[in-house]
Amino acid sequence: MAEGGFVTSVTRAAAVPRGPWRATPKPRPAVFRSIGLIVILVTLSTGCSVIRASPTESVKTGTLAGVVTGPTGPVASASISVTPPDNSYHVGTTDAQGYFSIASIPAGPVIVTVKATGYQTYNGNAVIPENGTATENISLSQS
Repeated sequence: MAEGGFVTSVTRAAAVPRGPWRATPKPRPAVFRSIGLIVILVTLSTGCSVIRASPTESVKTGTLAGVVTGPTGPVASASISVTPPDNSYHVGTTDAQGYFSIASIPAGPVIVTVKATGYQTYNGNAVIPENGTATENISLSQS
């Protein structure tokens, strides 16, 4: 080393022999590069319709609203779950006055389940109108 800590010369180390444990990766055949290029060209020429796909028919939705009461008045913090035929899951909770409102439920028949501590579980049916509100006032029995 020269003054100031600078390297003035470098010597090359001996080459490490390659054995069966250090296999050299084989280049991929040109066919794989061609397939990749074809996929990219097809995607670009079709306008990436797979990425920009949109439903052909929009789902009509509505709202379920109402009040949950018990023998002594409104039931606060009751859990309401709504299950339409498509098996999507919509939930809500009542406020201090027992009121609830759950929006964006697919229109049509639904199953309504209400659970609250100290009360029996309610299972019932309702019909959600397109762009409208179905009102279901539910009375729970104490357990």
